[in-house]
Amino acid sequence: MANAITASVNKKYGTHILIGKIDLSSLGKVVLEDVLIQDHHLDSLIYVREAKTSILNLRGMFQSDFHFGTIKLSDGFLKMRTYKNEKTNNLTVFVRSFAADTVSSEKVFKLQTPLIELENAGYYLFDDNKSENPVVYYNQIYGRLEDFSIEGPIVKT
Repeated sequence: MANAITASVNKKYGTHILIGKIDLSSLGKVVLEDVLIQDHHLDSLIYVREAKTSILNLRGMFQSDFHFGTIKLSDGFLKMRTYKNEKTNNLTVFVRSFAADTVSSEKVFKLQTPLIELENAGYYLFDDNKSENPVVYYNQIYGRLEDFSIEGPIVKT
């Protein structure tokens, strides 16, 4: 089921989301392992070794409306990059792929969670127009993002 949902999202929005392993319990708990989101150059944008959450609206997932409980992300990174001769970074390009005008249906992609807990995350910012090395990088990030949501291309926290 989860692979079917991922394939549907990838096809509908032109994204490249890969999941190594999925463990679903009958109580709505989900554990994802080796989650990789690739950018428009098929390079790593987001990686998470383990993501744990609960599904609050299973039926909505088939309509690109994802409601989760607390999401715990362990051992991952966000690698933002502006490629040579491009003006827009890869995260912005990825998020814009969920805009309503880029899809054939009227359903806008939605994702909501009251809390994201980060454990041992990394953040890397590259601008290939300026340098081959990261402009900014942080490792071992621990933190919380409250009231996180994505609706189309709009990200809030």
